[in-house]
Order: sequence, then structure tokens, then C-alpha cells
Amino acid sequence: MAWRGVVGLALGGALGCGARSDLGDARSRTALTPNSTRLIAAGAEHSCATSLAGGMKCWGSNAHGQLGDGTTASASAPVPVALPQGGAITAIAAGYDHGCAYVLPGRVYCWGRNDQGQASPDRAGSDVLAPVEVPLAGAGDGGVTALAASWSCSCAGFRDGRIRCWGGNDAGCELEATQFDAPAKALIAGYQHFCALLADERLFCWGRNGDGELADGTSKNRTRPVQVLDHVRLVASRELVTLAVRDRSDGYATIVAWGAFASI
Repeated sequence: MAWRGVVGLALGGALGCGARSDLGDARSRTALTPNSTRLIAAGAEHSCATSLAGGMKCWGSNAHGQLGDGTTASASAPVPVALPQGGAITAIAAGYDHGCAYVLPGRVYCWGRNDQGQASPDRAGSDVLAPVEVPLAGAGDGGVTALAASWSCSCAGFRDGRIRCWGGNDAGCELEATQFDAPAKALIAGYQHFCALLADERLFCWGRNGDGELADGTSKNRTRPVQVLDHVRLVASRELVTLAVRDRSDGYATIVAWGAFASI
């Protein structure tokens, strides 16, 4: 998810974003070792990163267990997420107050706020303080290519082009059965909308559209993905705004933005 200000490159073509207050000012910054961070993501008041050496750490607010360390104690320095030891982490996501990770050989784990089942559908109504598996058909053997999390919804992109979402009370979670003809190399989420950047650089979005989040010329919510752009290299979202870096035919790139700019 992306809430306030760009943090950095997260996965494939996704940009991680988060609150400036999460990162600290010049006198108080979270230290990430240079050239060691592989993936990064941020929610409303917490951020997470994985390292090349393995493992995942989060920091910031922990009121709903969104740091995934089994407690509700907030942390100004990174704390390890209690994921099972072993496989590499190839995708992560940070929602408003929850998080998810994909761990090889093929399991999705989520934790944190769970009032709508966004962390664990089987435990909806109770916060999840440590990672629990979200059983997803086709997740094994590297089947998941991307993850994203919004206010109260989580989505996974699969190698066969499918998108699967879980949670509720979120227009982005009302996605109809969807299978693209190419896998999503990145998923991003705003407040209640999602976008999928496919391996062939086409960008599709769905969910809430009251402020033009889907860039389709209407304000109608969509339960089926609509194509927004092609030749997209990177994409990021912050609540009601989405930005994309798009390659031009002359070899240069253009930054394209749409949605409610008052929310930047």
C-alpha cells in the first residue's frame, strides 16, 4: 500500500510508499544497511523490508500487530517478523494496519489488523499478532508473483495470470474472477483500489473510482479490471492517487498521474 510519500522500489515494477512520520526526520531515521535491502513496503504508520541475507523486519506502529512480531508494542527500529524459517521471501505487502509475505516454496502469510479478514479470513474479527498462512490454491512452487494490501483487503497475483483477493468492506475486494493473459509482476493498492502491472507492461486497475482512481473517464467503481496504460515501467499509489513511469517511443520516460491530487 502507499499512503504518504515515496519510500523506494519494492518489487518488479512496484513502488513502496509510506508516511513521512514513519521514516523519521533528519535526527531520527530507520537504518537500513546499504545494498542489503531487497524488498520494501509501507502502510499507514509502519514499514517493512527484507534483506538479501533473508528474513523480514518491520518498524513503526504496532497497535494491531502489523509488525508481525507477536506483540502490540510499537518499534522505532526494525524488529524481525515471526515468519517460518527457511525459504526466500519473494513478495511483501503492507496494508493500512496489516502485512503479508510470500515465502518459497509457496506459502502466503499475513498478520495484523483483521476486522474484515484481510489478514486471515478464517479469523475475521480478531487481530493476528504473528504471521498465519492464508491457504491459496496455486500458491505452491513459486506460483505467486506479487502481493498488495489496501485498507481492509489483500490481493495476490499468480504465475498463471489469476488475481485472488480476500478481506472486505473495500471496493477493491469486490473483484470478479479474473485471469489475465500474462502474470502480474507487481500489484499496488491505494485506499480501496488496486492495480496490476503485467509482465508485458500493461497496467490494469479496479475497485473504487469516486475520485478517478481508475482513470477510465468515469467515477464508477469497477469489479472488473480496466486497462489504464501500456509500456509502464513502475507504478505507485497513495490513497486516492496513482502514478506510473511510462516509456516513450523516443527512449525517454514520462511520469503519469491520476486520481484525487488533493490527497497527496
